[in-house]
Amino acid sequence: MALTNPSLPPRQCEAEDCESRVDLLRCPACHVVWYCSREHRISHRDIHKSECDEVKNNREEVAVEKERLRDEQGKDPFGVPDRVFEEHSGHFWTYLGTQPYMKKKYRLIESLLSIQTIDAIQAALDTSMYTVRLDRRDHLVLRSKIPSLMLQLNKDQECYDFVRWWYTCNPDGSYDWHDLSAPFLDTKNADVFEPCDLFINDTLNWAHIAAITLIKVRLLIDLESLQDASPTTPKKALSSVTLRRTDIMNSPDRTARMNDLKTQIRKLYDCVHKANKDFWQTLIDLSNNLLFIPPDRTESRRDKMLVALQRSYPAWEKTPGATDRLSELIISTT
Repeated sequence: MALTNPSLPPRQCEAEDCESRVDLLRCPACHVVWYCSREHRISHRDIHKSECDEVKNNREEVAVEKERLRDEQGKDPFGVPDRVFEEHSGHFWTYLGTQPYMKKKYRLIESLLSIQTIDAIQAALDTSMYTVRLDRRDHLVLRSKIPSLMLQLNKDQECYDFVRWWYTCNPDGSYDWHDLSAPFLDTKNADVFEPCDLFINDTLNWAHIAAITLIKVRLLIDLESLQDASPTTPKKALSSVTLRRTDIMNSPDRTARMNDLKTQIRKLYDCVHKANKDFWQTLIDLSNNLLFIPPDRTESRRDKMLVALQRSYPAWEKTPGATDRLSELIISTT
């Protein structure tokens, strides 16, 4: 076999100049950072304190707000309806009384992402998915954050299914967002190699297109490795999808599929480039824009682009060779 399973970076002590991975102790406050000893946790405290306190405080505020909802449910049906979590999960944003809880969840997600350990990313993803299920219309636009989190956790298939559902759930405008019996995020094991045309339309979601493009790039790099590598020198797969496909793994020649992926990547690239000529180049040069803090609400085209890029960049940056493919496309376009 020329490819091995993709794996996440192992947990290790976060103290400076320490890479210990055994007998780790979890930070008792934020729960998403690990240390090899109490001494190293104390030595790292000045660096970690601000982010740690923010996560801890946001978690506590979410818990307090949840108890408030339970205490107030049923007293004002327009504020917090009765059995709010049991019977109204799916359209929380409809009620004014539940919106503060949703906003505190969002702040918790943002604080988790400031830490960027694997545990923090997983916690942010879990919280984001839970929050989206509370509000199917996704007024907090977490659907634009979630794909990159999934890709950072090697959940390529789950990411593809998630994005595909949003693109196909309401083709004729008849989906009833308030009908809690209607299917929701139920796309499973869609064909990641299928044509990309369904994602190309006039209402681009920048973060979604960047995620789909990255998935296709990962697949292409994996197929090229399979085609060229010796079975005695295995390489780690970039996409968790590749190894599941026995037809690909056992194929003697993957040229046709590789050419199809190249065509799809070109289409996705061109679609975004046509809408915004700066998007892909800015993704490559994003180090200059990582400190950009957007306003809560913005109509600026550039601000919206930078928000999407900030959400997409970590998954691209952690994928070896991905930005090189972008650079090749940029050069061929100029």
